[in-house]
Amino acid sequence: WQYTLRMRDTNVMNVFFIYSLLLDKAEHNSCLILPQDEQQRVRIDIALSERNKEMEGIGQEAYPHACDSCFIVIGDD
Repeated sequence: WQYTLRMRDTNVMNVFFIYSLLLDKAEHNSCLILPQDEQQRVRIDIALSERNKEMEGIGQEAYPHACDSCFIVIGDD
């Protein structure tokens, strides 16, 4: 057996990011396509950057809401 069962932190992070990207693509009825000629970190970074650009500003699902937990107005008294 040439493989180890030891998990490294980079493996856990890669799996988390790939799973998150897959969930996002599934919610938008799309497919996750990653380049095959790059290192794993670069492949994920490209896809995460694209997703982040889509989420900026009003791209977030709950962007326009303003509940008491996340929107606090402090007046000048």
